[in-house]
Amino acid sequence: DIQSLEDILKVAVASNQAVKIAELSIEEALAGGREVTAALRPQLSLTAQHTLYEEEHSTTIGTLSYYQQLAPTPQIRGFLEQAEIGADLALLAKNQTVSNTVITVQERYFNVIRAYNGRLIALAARDHAQLNFKAAEEQAELGIATPLDVLKERNSYLEAENNLQQATTGLELAVLALLQSMGLPPVDAETALVWADYLVYGW
Repeated sequence: DIQSLEDILKVAVASNQAVKIAELSIEEALAGGREVTAALRPQLSLTAQHTLYEEEHSTTIGTLSYYQQLAPTPQIRGFLEQAEIGADLALLAKNQTVSNTVITVQERYFNVIRAYNGRLIALAARDHAQLNFKAAEEQAELGIATPLDVLKERNSYLEAENNLQQATTGLELAVLALLQSMGLPPVDAETALVWADYLVYGW
């Protein structure tokens, strides 16, 4: 289901542990601010004591206390400022982490596109070299090509085959790097190549 760059970025940001830690830091800073703010709210306490002396007579004693901080003390103001600064810093850290994640994922996504196109070129070159090699063999059978010509085309074919293998490995590694930046586990080589097809199609 993950085929577009938008899908990839959503998964990467949602699964990034650094982003989750930054979000927890924001919540922690905001909670600290709420605790300090609670000290400025009115506070009401009620206590009562009931004493029974006789069946007909009883005594009840109660106290009602109301307390409100008229103005923030310098200490409370300092705590509030620290909480606000902490929340701002945590938000900046989260935004920076998200930006870094997006940049990394985009770079690795386009690395997959480039590696895919590079593999297509290597595949076309291998097929072309294979045709030349077969043509040289047929010409040698007809006596219009020398064994040296066949050997040259064979070497070119083997070189192209080797280049294709390297390009395939490069594409697989590019896909694995992208998955890593998304916080997802690695996949086998066949799955990596199939997913690369979907990514290029989506792009």
